[in-house]
Amino acid sequence: MLGEVALFNKKRNQGKKNLTEVTEEETSQTVAPAVVDLKTVPELNVFDVAKFCIDRFRARGGLLDANDLMKALYWIFVVYLVEEGRRCFFTLGFSAASCGPIIKEINESYIPLYGLAPIELALDGFKEVDEKTDQKLTTITNRVLAMCSEKSALYISRTTHWGDPWIEGYNRKGNEIPLEELYNFYASPDGINQLKYLGLLETGKSDSGVAA
Repeated sequence: MLGEVALFNKKRNQGKKNLTEVTEEETSQTVAPAVVDLKTVPELNVFDVAKFCIDRFRARGGLLDANDLMKALYWIFVVYLVEEGRRCFFTLGFSAASCGPIIKEINESYIPLYGLAPIELALDGFKEVDEKTDQKLTTITNRVLAMCSEKSALYISRTTHWGDPWIEGYNRKGNEIPLEELYNFYASPDGINQLKYLGLLETGKSDSGVAA
């Protein structure tokens, strides 16, 4: 797994155009929506989506620990933000720690209960994720959990270190990762290529120009 991280960084250092061999034309076909809304509070909160992730991953035959859960939620949040131009769940925010981005609510609820042991039972949320009405969230969650099934926890953690938001947040007092920085980086050609490299980005595009 470390070899894959080294390969990614090597390609990145060679220049953005060479990254995963994605051309600028291909990248432009996955540019995020023109209208971006980071202020509207979504109906779902982090505990709702956390429970959804834990239950779906258990259905796959696996268990997430708190660190795995926070990385999964980070990527779900990022991909949804890029593809839809808005937040998929409410959270007090992401902070950059040595292990990667952490979420205050998860860190203060699941860690005291489970430590870094597998989470056997998810905490109740406030609203259940509906697979029919929340199809986009369900699709993105499936992509992220598939990556979690196929890759090691160390690899998943390291992927969150590749982007500028974590690097800048880690070197910032308070370690906050602002939503604007998440969107601005991951909606950029470099960020889009990174999401493609991880297999997390939808490559289709509707007639309206919004990622399908």
